[in-house]
Amino acid sequence: MIPRSGARVALVVGDVVGRGLRAAATMGRLRTAVRTLADIDLMPDELLTHLDDVVIRLSAKSPEER
Repeated sequence: MIPRSGARVALVVGDVVGRGLRAAATMGRLRTAVRTLADIDLMPDELLTHLDDVVIRLSAKSPEER
């Protein structure tokens, strides 16, 4: 749960159970990205657009970088 302005909150859920260390590390990166984007008070659709860009960049990295 991420506190937002105006007595609002954002709820973020991610499941990496049984997916390994790489999945857990990626979820940590995504959690950090969501918190950062929420801190600049983007609208939900804008936040999701930026988060989608983060996911695309993470998936485009070489296997050694993941």
